[in-house]
Amino acid sequence: MAEKCYKCYRPKVSCYCKYIVPVRTPVKFVFLMHPKEAFRQKTGTGRLASLSLPESEIIIGVDFTQNKRVNDLLQDAQYYPVLMYPDENAWTASRPGFTKAIGDKTLLVFLVDATWFLAKKMLRLSSNLFTIP
Repeated sequence: MAEKCYKCYRPKVSCYCKYIVPVRTPVKFVFLMHPKEAFRQKTGTGRLASLSLPESEIIIGVDFTQNKRVNDLLQDAQYYPVLMYPDENAWTASRPGFTKAIGDKTLLVFLVDATWFLAKKMLRLSSNLFTIP
């Protein structure tokens, strides 16, 4: 079995860590990653994106309703949480009042990292994410 890089979880011969350029942003990103994406996916785009965003986090699971870390972040008054997911009623940064709604809070963006089928299941099960824009 090939030796793995413990940062990107790829075989050391195809490790891409030396090519990662950290990007600092005023936004905190949290990747809600399905276990199949975390442990079986060969491309690892969510992990790559997370490595590029130094303040980001990856939380692995399917149903995040009882996930302590997710719930702590949702309740943390320093953040304005949003869910990045396509929807006909989705907000955009250009929505009137968007920046006013955030105020002096840090934008906290939850991203679902899974196939479309699994992402829909994750959102359906994670009732704590229903109320955030």
